Amino acid sequence: MINGAINSNTGSSTSLIPFEYYAKDWKIFIDTCSILHFASDRFWINIIPFLQQYQNKLIIPFKIIEELQKHEANKAKPELAKRAKRCLKDLQQRINDDNFIDIRGEENDSFADNVFQVVFTKFRMTYKLLLITQDNNLARDILALNNNKSVKANCIHVRQINEYGFLSKFINVTHIPKENEIVYSKLGQIKLESKVASGGEGIIYSTDTPYVAKIYKKENIDEKKYEKIKLMLSKEMKCKGVCCPVAELWNSKNEFVGFIMPKAKGKEIQKSIFIKKLFLKNFPDWKKRDTVELCITILKKIKYLHDKKNHNRRYKSTKYFSGIAKESLFCRYG
Repeated sequence: MINGAINSNTGSSTSLIPFEYYAKDWKIFIDTCSILHFASDRFWINIIPFLQQYQNKLIIPFKIIEELQKHEANKAKPELAKRAKRCLKDLQQRINDDNFIDIRGEENDSFADNVFQVVFTKFRMTYKLLLITQDNNLARDILALNNNKSVKANCIHVRQINEYGFLSKFINVTHIPKENEIVYSKLGQIKLESKVASGGEGIIYSTDTPYVAKIYKKENIDEKKYEKIKLMLSKEMKCKGVCCPVAELWNSKNEFVGFIMPKAKGKEIQKSIFIKKLFLKNFPDWKKRDTVELCITILKKIKYLHDKKNHNRRYKSTKYFSGIAKESLFCRYG
């Protein structure tokens, strides 16, 4: 059975690294994928006050701007083009208004990832360097520079923007398990069988156990998520109708990829009770008292989970509520 310490880079053990720590005296660089990240707006709101306080700037290589301009002109991916256009506009406005962004580099520089390699290799002996990126491969290459023991240099840090616009430690996951593959937990080996559902965060699989497995997408795995699952497991939550994580899941390389939990049963509330036509079709005999009783049942479960963020609920009857206690909430009843 494989289970062990999380694979992360050298640095503070806190789940969310304070922006103030880096804004004081670090050279902060940001990659294209982080600028385009869906939570980048919140990231700018979080970091700018500290850049202002310590008169620091966030460094963007010229090649990153060129990459954004190429994305903006990408007619094959209109959503990406729209996002890139907005990011370029926001960057220009922040340069004009705040002066906390520094564009550096030349037109004849090589591609962006190589620019980071060259700059971090050259200046890690002089400055404390932070790279913000969502790119697993780039993060691994930059962190590998810390393994060079021939020179005495500052330890390079790599962080990624999480869903709340904060910085999380980078977890290097090299493989995301799929159908018919084996994952590992404190319960032993578990086989992922057929796909049950999928969403923005990951995929739910049936398994060869009584539980279902949630396997995160690679880009959604960070230290904050891992620490959240560990915290929920430490609480040993036991509440009838609430589907809590039972154990962490690891791939064959001992990398955190998800968790297992009891399977929620019932009908999905968003696709039934919130849509009048489907509601009447599924529950023609329900009266107002039934929906009130269901609401009370849901509130009781939320009270039990008041210190957690839960958006995944299902229920089998007005007196049975099946809530999935994790990052998002999903309601079913029956």
